[in-house]
Amino acid sequence: MAPGQTSALFASFQKFENSLSETDEIVVTAYKEADNGRLRTQLLSILAQNNSFGDLQKHLNITKYDYRKAKEHIKQNGPGMQPSVKQPIKRRRYNPEQILHFIDYLTSDNVISDLPFGEKKLTLSNGKVLPVPNVIRNTIHSSIIYQYSAMCKEQRFDCLGSTTLGKILTACKASTRSRLAGLDYIAAEGSRAMSDIDDILEKVDLSMDIKANFKIGKIHLKNEYKAQLSAMCSVADHCMVYALSDTSTPCFRKSCSHPHTNACEKCDLLDQSIRAILSFVDDLPEHFSEKNELLFTIEQAYSDIMSWKSHQLRSKLQESARKNILDSLTSEQVLIVSDWAMKFLPAKFRESQSDWFAKRGISWHLTVIFRKQSDITESITMCHLLDNCSQDSNCVCLIWKDILEELHNLDETISTAHFFQDNAGCYKSSFVINNLRSLSNKVKVGKYYFCDSQAGKGPCDRKAAHIKTRIRIRINEGHDVTCATDMFQAIVANKQDNLLVKVVEVCGSPGKSPTLKGISHLSNFQVEEKGVQTWRAYDIGKGQIVKDTPIKMGVLTEICKSREPSFVPVIGRKKCNSQSLTVETENTMEFTCTCGNVYNSYSEMDDHVMALECTGSILDIAKISYASALEKPIHTQLQFPTQTTALASEQLKEGWANKPPRKNVRFNDEQKVYLQKAFDKGITTGKKEDPNKVSKRMRSERGPSGETLFQPSEYFSGKQITSFFSRLAMRQGDPKEKMAKAQDQLLNSHLTE
Repeated sequence: MAPGQTSALFASFQKFENSLSETDEIVVTAYKEADNGRLRTQLLSILAQNNSFGDLQKHLNITKYDYRKAKEHIKQNGPGMQPSVKQPIKRRRYNPEQILHFIDYLTSDNVISDLPFGEKKLTLSNGKVLPVPNVIRNTIHSSIIYQYSAMCKEQRFDCLGSTTLGKILTACKASTRSRLAGLDYIAAEGSRAMSDIDDILEKVDLSMDIKANFKIGKIHLKNEYKAQLSAMCSVADHCMVYALSDTSTPCFRKSCSHPHTNACEKCDLLDQSIRAILSFVDDLPEHFSEKNELLFTIEQAYSDIMSWKSHQLRSKLQESARKNILDSLTSEQVLIVSDWAMKFLPAKFRESQSDWFAKRGISWHLTVIFRKQSDITESITMCHLLDNCSQDSNCVCLIWKDILEELHNLDETISTAHFFQDNAGCYKSSFVINNLRSLSNKVKVGKYYFCDSQAGKGPCDRKAAHIKTRIRIRINEGHDVTCATDMFQAIVANKQDNLLVKVVEVCGSPGKSPTLKGISHLSNFQVEEKGVQTWRAYDIGKGQIVKDTPIKMGVLTEICKSREPSFVPVIGRKKCNSQSLTVETENTMEFTCTCGNVYNSYSEMDDHVMALECTGSILDIAKISYASALEKPIHTQLQFPTQTTALASEQLKEGWANKPPRKNVRFNDEQKVYLQKAFDKGITTGKKEDPNKVSKRMRSERGPSGETLFQPSEYFSGKQITSFFSRLAMRQGDPKEKMAKAQDQLLNSHLTE
């Protein structure tokens, strides 16, 4: 390339290699004079764009880390560009009102369900332990946070962050519902119907819009529908007065003062999607083998879903009845909520295998009584233990008669008692209705209301959970609980001011009561001078008077009794501007709040937290608020806004949510033989048939020549087959049936000989 000038060429090349452009020289000078690291990185990114680390190291004292940082700056911001400044994450000071707002939502009827067993313990940061009754959350934590955030957005309420809400959910312990059965059989049937339609959607080829609409409607019915109901609404699906007015009986009907010109978008999506599925299956060719089965499944599912929807509406209206009674209580009135707890099985500290089998449970009846004194709700609990009891209406009336006498002895100013019960047959019977007036001459019975099936009596369930925990502690201490007296000793071992425990025995036979026609459709009763006023739904219509005649009752014998109880204030949510209340108590224990303040009672510490004066840990405030909310006699009822549209072509009829009359269905011989074989198979093999599986198998069963055994009109639902199996099981245990079978077997043996 340059003959004879090799050294000069090499020197010139070496000089060029070590040199920088004029612009780079200026940048190098500026780099050396920079006074902060951010500016140096910004200048170095200009040089690093076209120069290697080795070249720059000859001119600058930099490290590989500096060079990589400059390269990263080029990727994120560009060479020599101003770096983006990250906004610092500042810790926001929480507002206690935000915590209480979330706890109100968390303990509402839409989110939790009460359980009659179990107890959770919340530990505060100072080591204090708060026992709370176990409840079940109906949805998972992420769904609760999403729905709560959406509700706050609609209400324009500044809620806590999702991470903080998640921590509060974890700290406030509860069980997560994994299945519906055992808690609410109507909801269980509705959930099973939803699953059946989901299975059908997988089998048939429908548009994605129908599937998406059905999913939206399903989530709405499960989580949002109950919170959108109101007494007066322009949407027929949400207006409780319109839905529960009985058009056939004027005294059970109430006219709405507004037209029903709107429709709920999500309710319509659910209804339209199911109708679209039904129309698609109905258009299938007749030779399609599963057509009749699919049609019956969809129709049955739609009926169960509407029953679930009606159940939610009725339960909310009846819950408002209990709330109104509690709000309107005076110092001379009480509200009584009763329930038979699940029988307690005898247990020993050291139990042999022979003792573990064939146990006979101990009956115990719980009653929680509420009253108001100076706007403070107080409560007392009475527990009646019985070794042998049929748990019938006669026993209930005798226990209530004893309770009213105890109330009069406790406070002679109490003159009226209102009742709110579940739909058990021992409470909702003509025997009880006829004897309401004669229970006591000193404390008269006023209102006698019922919740909808499977939707009430939470206070008794929570008290039962606490009492069972005490009994288990007593057994673990080395004692046996094998009878009502042992159970009495276990309960009274841990003294409680507001608990009365009795061991009683029912003697004598009651008289026969006349039948009250249509009592299963009545939900509200009130004792008047002329008789008992009845309503089908709360505050709908003028009601109907029925005459009451006292019926002979048995005798209740008292065996032992705990010391006299006293009313204790219910720990519940107070208003933000409420003043602290001092409750006199014999307990000298001091309660230390997490913020350092010391109080003489738990209620004083609770007032301090509820008045938004506490500056302690956010989780501790949430735990105290959560424990207080669970002790309230009534959970919060939420009201969500409704997304409405113009009225659809079809509108629900007035009274659509009332319980329909039962239809008597007669089984033909083929149906009886088929179900009898399924029942007998379960007895002989030891594996009982599932009624729902028998119902599905019945729809596809075929005869010897391939024809279907049953027509669609002859199909039975799982509930109908369950009732049939129950009747067969009762006959199996009937001595007359056993004697008849034994005679038949003996006759057959003689004939064969």
